[in-house]
Amino acid sequence: MTDVWSRLEETIGELSHVTDIKSAAVVRRDGLVVTHTLPEGVDPKIVAAMTAAIVGTSEMATIQLSQGRFVRAIVESDHGKLLSLGAGEEALLVALVYDDANLGLVLMAMERAAKQVERILQVHGKLLSLGAGEEALLVALVYDDANLGLVLMAMERAAKQVERILQDGSSA
Repeated sequence: MTDVWSRLEETIGELSHVTDIKSAAVVRRDGLVVTHTLPEGVDPKIVAAMTAAIVGTSEMATIQLSQGRFVRAIVESDHGKLLSLGAGEEALLVALVYDDANLGLVLMAMERAAKQVERILQVHGKLLSLGAGEEALLVALVYDDANLGLVLMAMERAAKQVERILQDGSSA
């Protein structure tokens, strides 16, 4: 499983090195962070939640308006753009780009990275996440044929331990 995380981080790292991309993230469709290269001062949890909301709403809008399949969302601002697109059934890819970015180049790189993320997740299973208090989130990548009951029990135990550690600073 470590290989999966390193492959996801490598993919997002490579995308972040495209000239016109400031930073990037892989997030779950339910708004949770998987991995990111977002700058300090940008809350990845907020970016993930907003991206999921933007993409989910955009997907519903394209269906309701009979416009075919949703492809991507582009949010433009005074200082740059936020681009979001699907990376398989479970994940989304989001990038912050400069205002004068070459969108053709950026979108090509993002589409390539989204396909890579989708392949990584297809081969290695499903992403599960569970809150561990207000400060932490446990994320697990599990095989498709895993016993989800056992996995969730183990994650719940681990989440309680993490929450206790964060509350009192001990390693109990």
